[in-house]
Amino acid sequence: TGLSSHELAQGYQEVKDPSLYLTVPVVSEGGEPGGREFLVWTTTPWTLVSNVALAVDPDLPYAEVEHEGRRFILARERVSALFGEDAVVRSEMRGGELVGLRYERPFSWVEAGDEPAGAAERAWRVIPAGFVSADEGTGIVHMSPAFGADDYVVGREHGLPILQPVNDRGEFREDLPLVGGRFVKDTDDDLVADLRARGQVFRSTREPHTYPHCWRCRSPLLYMARDSWFIRTTQVREDLLANNREIRWHPPEIGTGRFGEWLENNVDWALSRNRYWGTPLPAWVCDADPAHLEWIGSFAQLGERVGDLGEDFDPHRPFIDELTWRCPDAQCGGTMRRTPEVIDVWFDSGAMPFAQMHYPFENRESFERLFPADFICEGVDQTRGWFYSLLAISTLLGRGPSYRNVVVNDLILDAEAQKMSKSRGNVVDPWEALGEFGADAIRWYLLTTSHPWLPKRFDPDGVREVQRKVFDTLRNSYRFFALYANLEGWTPSAEEEEPATAPLMDRWLRSRLADVSQTVLDALEAYNLTHAVRALGDFVVDDLSNWYVRRSRGRFWGSADAGDTRAAFAALHGALVVVARLMAPVAPFFADWLHRALEADASVHLARFPAFDPADRDVALERGMAAVRRLSALGRAAREEVGIRVRQPLAVLYAVTPPDTELGAELLEILRDELNVHRVEFMDRAEELVSFLARPNFRALGAR
Repeated sequence: TGLSSHELAQGYQEVKDPSLYLTVPVVSEGGEPGGREFLVWTTTPWTLVSNVALAVDPDLPYAEVEHEGRRFILARERVSALFGEDAVVRSEMRGGELVGLRYERPFSWVEAGDEPAGAAERAWRVIPAGFVSADEGTGIVHMSPAFGADDYVVGREHGLPILQPVNDRGEFREDLPLVGGRFVKDTDDDLVADLRARGQVFRSTREPHTYPHCWRCRSPLLYMARDSWFIRTTQVREDLLANNREIRWHPPEIGTGRFGEWLENNVDWALSRNRYWGTPLPAWVCDADPAHLEWIGSFAQLGERVGDLGEDFDPHRPFIDELTWRCPDAQCGGTMRRTPEVIDVWFDSGAMPFAQMHYPFENRESFERLFPADFICEGVDQTRGWFYSLLAISTLLGRGPSYRNVVVNDLILDAEAQKMSKSRGNVVDPWEALGEFGADAIRWYLLTTSHPWLPKRFDPDGVREVQRKVFDTLRNSYRFFALYANLEGWTPSAEEEEPATAPLMDRWLRSRLADVSQTVLDALEAYNLTHAVRALGDFVVDDLSNWYVRRSRGRFWGSADAGDTRAAFAALHGALVVVARLMAPVAPFFADWLHRALEADASVHLARFPAFDPADRDVALERGMAAVRRLSALGRAAREEVGIRVRQPLAVLYAVTPPDTELGAELLEILRDELNVHRVEFMDRAEELVSFLARPNFRALGAR
């Protein structure tokens, strides 16, 4: 069956195919040899059976080369590559001077028909063609209009015959010598051997190159001229480009590059397929005059032609093919019969936004509310598949783009950054991975490793690190909260401190939580998933667990200040609830477990996404706490450098902070406690410096 150009683009594979340089004798108008030979290059020897012309660039310089007693004609630029720097060039000419020369075709097994008129007389001559180049090959192109798009166009332009000795199974006709009844690509070696026996092979090798294969079954595809139904998408090219500019592509370069360039060079959509199963093409053609054609747009319209369809009407083959009616042209007398083809499945995929709502026959209000989609995602290979068919159909219907945002996913590689393949034995079984790690950890790992549109390695050790660092940390923070909340009898309904009077650590946590909520929301709305997940993961590990919970531990196990204990429970409970809601789009299962545990079995997926409240931000406090944490890290590093453990108290910490940072008494108390020092003194220096004074001996420690 025929395939559309966007299907063709999805299945290129690198294979080793023939690289054949053959010689073709130049003959006189009477057919007598003239002593010269055209040197022709092809990678598809099987198409030589259908050769009807040779093409040259009329403006390109050509040369006649003498080699081992024979004279070869080829592009001047290719002489040294094929004959060496010492090649003997007898004469030079422009390609236009070769146009019209006759030659002896390689195989004369297929006769030329009478269409178009005079085609046989025009065949087996040199013709001009603008696509010929001297970049590779010989600058002389073998033309077989039945098996090449460029060949077909030029062949029609010059009125050449189309020699088509191949059936729908890709096999040569049984009556042909040597190749009859065989799959065409299996005959290359025998055809080359036949040419070699006649002295017409100059050079023959097998070279790697990309060749189109079926995106479904991976078998090699053939370019073959055949009748097909088309949608004239070239007529709406400018509309396609305009609609594409309204779409936000992630990454943007796919939309402007790979996809945009595809639309720039758009060709008509080959819609029909010669298959039995599929959506029948709703075109009825008169069997007496094919010009009489009717497209049927609904069951109701079909019923008007053939009568009541009945409740059990099946619109598929073979039932649909049994429905016929008299040709509406009164002078004709023929019968309207459905054309046997079915529709390209990519049309079904692209029609999804309309078909899922049975639009326009019903659900108009629902459709208008839901169209276009806010977001779609698929693999990068769908650039010329689903992404294209969705846009093409909505554009043809005058509905603009059918999606506002698209995230393009690249391949998942193995741990060594190699493409997974069964032959290499490096394929990861997704069910085994899900069973070992769970979907949430895998998703989190893939999103934090790199942006979705970049290739990413699947490293089991990396997933385990995510499990340990993020999910185990958050799980332990919840268990710590639950253990002491139950022991103290605290519930979320307990009275909380007002934000202005809450303890400093709680105010800081609320401010950081507001900041990370806005960061995650902004990143998700921009479809910057990696930034959103990384920001949330850093908050969970560094801010919530390693700083807030660690610094506040003593407040949870029944301190003397009952109000402070209640405030700590309320702050940690609120933070865990917000974290569960922030992570719900990325880790839906873990987030739902955590949220149900915190909120009386209420699903996180029925809760509102956290909203940012500017009143919760205390930028000065965040800046001060950041300075404290930085000084603490420097101080611990300085202690470690000289071997003084934190448990040993020191008298003075000398430090420098940024000019816009103020550390109040509460922040200084945290810093003194973190580093176990008696007092902190700030120095007016341009660089970060931490030093300690220990009595009776002075020891200065520096860290930059």
